[in-house]
Amino acid sequence: MKKKALWIGGAGLVALLAGGSRFFFEVAVPRNSHIPRLGKKEEEDVWRKEIRQRIGKAIEWLKDQETEQLTVTSYDGLKLRATLFPAGQEIPPKIIVAVHGYRNCGEREYAAMAPFFHRLGYHLLMVDDRAHGESEGDYIGYGWQDHFDCETWIEYLIRRFGQEAEIVLYGISMGAATVMITAGDRLPEQVKGVIADCGYTSAMDQFRFVLKTVYHLPAFPLLPLTRRLTKRKAGYDFEDCDAKTALGRATLPFLFIHGDQDDFVPTSMGRENLKACTSEKKELLLIEGAGHAQSYFVDTARYEEAVERFLSQLEKTPIPSVFL
Repeated sequence: MKKKALWIGGAGLVALLAGGSRFFFEVAVPRNSHIPRLGKKEEEDVWRKEIRQRIGKAIEWLKDQETEQLTVTSYDGLKLRATLFPAGQEIPPKIIVAVHGYRNCGEREYAAMAPFFHRLGYHLLMVDDRAHGESEGDYIGYGWQDHFDCETWIEYLIRRFGQEAEIVLYGISMGAATVMITAGDRLPEQVKGVIADCGYTSAMDQFRFVLKTVYHLPAFPLLPLTRRLTKRKAGYDFEDCDAKTALGRATLPFLFIHGDQDDFVPTSMGRENLKACTSEKKELLLIEGAGHAQSYFVDTARYEEAVERFLSQLEKTPIPSVFL
């Protein structure tokens, strides 16, 4: 009887863990899955509403501008979409590859910034990541699969704008992880610098943090089980989504940005990324009072001043490629 009770208890535990890992996988990885609404403070909701209204107005403005819808094919056969907002005929052509965050899309993430980059003379390529927006794909890549897609867009831009093109990678949240991981690869000399806004150190670190602070669950054994399920269904390993390790191979100039009140991707991760980055030219801009992905809206003037200064330094200083 005792053995039977132990067997039933063990089987129940296995079922509970399997169900938990399935739940976390379904929340985190598939396209368009339901995200449980978690309680937020009223003042935070008011601030988010203000940001949403500002973004909505920017999207309406962008609709009236001359843009171009682009498509490339990923390494694994997916049709990837992007919106190009051109900025004239600058020589050499300067382009921002703008990569959005988790469950966002290119235009919604960057519409508010589009006039700023346009004023600086940069073409703005607002990509839709795989499994987001108008791009194909069933599973979110957390920066790993996406960094191959980012390199596909870089190749497209060089073909289109020529060898004289000057490209800057720009990412927010998961998009920041994407461009940081990309920067650890052998990139064409046309890529001149990287801006990473509130990016996590690694997907595993981020999941551990979310499981603890949002779901109040232990990372072990739930995360290893979810990782195994993701490898089987989505075809990649969470361990590969490691921005901090990639930054240890980086040589391009970097501007890191983080809100000092970010409680989703904690500000400490921004400092860790800065420390891990092996580039000679790197800096961290902390925006006082900004939560996750809010820095541009909390202090637009300081944010734009830092980005404009960083971009002007790239234009004035030739960046030799170590891969030539």
